Amino acid sequence: MILVIYLIISSRDTIAILPQHIDPAPTSEPSSSLDSIMPPRRVLNSNNVLTLVMALVLSGILLSILIDGEAIAANRSSPVHNVLRHNPLNKYMVKFGWFWTIVPLVLWYLVHSSRGASSSWWVRRGLSLVVATVLWKLNVLAFDYIHDELHSALDISGHCFLLIFSSLIYADETPELDLLSNPTAALSSFSARAVVATVIGFVRLVWLLMLFITAVFFHDPVSKLLGSGLAYVSWLVWRNAKAAIERHH
Repeated sequence: MILVIYLIISSRDTIAILPQHIDPAPTSEPSSSLDSIMPPRRVLNSNNVLTLVMALVLSGILLSILIDGEAIAANRSSPVHNVLRHNPLNKYMVKFGWFWTIVPLVLWYLVHSSRGASSSWWVRRGLSLVVATVLWKLNVLAFDYIHDELHSALDISGHCFLLIFSSLIYADETPELDLLSNPTAALSSFSARAVVATVIGFVRLVWLLMLFITAVFFHDPVSKLLGSGLAYVSWLVWRNAKAAIERHH
């Protein structure tokens, strides 16, 4: 389903062109090997990523209602319970989701700016990640406070928040990358840029898969919609802060 929705949305886009509002590292050299390894293809911009993630959440909620997904996941005697909660993607990636957001982006900045970047460029990139991290942490603390300290029955979906917020940041910060890069070419070429691009593509695909699984099997519809809505609001705040940083640095 994820790939079907991806192909439907991406078919509306034109061949990838770096948007003018993006602040790439300066370069005076010809195109690197990345261009031949990963030729320009259709990509999802942030607006289309937003459409995609909300389609996954809403379709997942509908499917959850139809099959009673929460009850299936809550049944500890079922092997499905262990698969859903303790699979490697959830255990080693989603649980450390912000690490898998920040580190690949920093690596991408490093390889993308290998031909030279000014100190102000790095200040802008660094400040944008600091703002994103603060927004992520504030939301996590708020979710925990509402659920644990206030003993509220409301358990806002941190997974929906993280996976959507991270996906939107990736879309804005790596507009020149396809959602799916070419792992075979990357590994055969040993190009640092191609390998990092492949890692980012893999993380983004995992985020979409785990978002759909979360929407089907975990949390009630209100909690999932709240987590998704807060991710959207946080992304808008981050985007505005990023624009202000670009203007003043």
